[in-house]
Amino acid sequence: MASKVYDIITEKIIKALQEGVVPWRNPIISQQGYNYRHTNGASNRAYTGINPLLLDMACHENGWSSKVWLTHKQIEAKHGEILADQKQNHTPVIFWMFPKDDKEEVDNSVEVKVQKRRPPVLRYYRVWNLQQTTLYVPTANVPESTKNKAPNKLEMAEQIIAGYNNPPAIEFGSSRACYIPAKDTVKVPKMTQCTSPENFYATLFHELIHSTGHESRLKRHKADSGIHFGSEEYSREELVAEIGACFLCGMSNIQGVFDNNVAYIESWIKALQNDSKMVVVAAAQAQKAADYILGGNDES
Repeated sequence: MASKVYDIITEKIIKALQEGVVPWRNPIISQQGYNYRHTNGASNRAYTGINPLLLDMACHENGWSSKVWLTHKQIEAKHGEILADQKQNHTPVIFWMFPKDDKEEVDNSVEVKVQKRRPPVLRYYRVWNLQQTTLYVPTANVPESTKNKAPNKLEMAEQIIAGYNNPPAIEFGSSRACYIPAKDTVKVPKMTQCTSPENFYATLFHELIHSTGHESRLKRHKADSGIHFGSEEYSREELVAEIGACFLCGMSNIQGVFDNNVAYIESWIKALQNDSKMVVVAAAQAQKAADYILGGNDES
């Protein structure tokens, strides 16, 4: 079942790439606020990992501005209905299901009972955007004073950077952007060297996401081995940085201008075709990296 879920999600990402849309470079900034997070309309919990990208893709394809999603049962529980022409237009959302039938086993070496936990299983379920239901109230009918007001996006970007606990050293004025794990140092051009302030922060976010993999933080980078250009590890880490930077750009309402050329898109199509797990795993790591920078410095 898990392999089927990976295939379903990867096929959707590849289809978008084939149509010239790079999901992790296409954040949707809602009219209802600057926060990038999509939420479940019943639990009010934010979707994480690959899910924000899947939901952004659906919003982009259909022109929805709402970031509230519900399952069929949740819609019915709220006494709503899915619009007749939208019933088949659902969006997959993945989650990890933890089996409840854990078994107790006796460890004879120490003569104690230990809990034998089964690994979680990857599953998906279908959700509908609030705008696909009779529950939706257009934002035009909401008083202007009640809408979220986004702070200055450059100030927000600076707040995100300043809030990064245990950050790497940052050197400005470099001819190219990079992260050097051995020195735990990020090098980026000065803002005046970039085409816009937005692109400067998008570039800096990308390198800061790389830095979260350091052995003193989230430990994605092994101390005894490098990540070689062209390897699967390199491709996955680049995808982590791309998606993580997208999350941070969404948080600060920044929309950088990227060159999504044919060669770039084809390289990702090839990588994802070779490894159906890559985008799901990378998105989960990107979420953890972005949350680390935003203050959730939990390595567990």
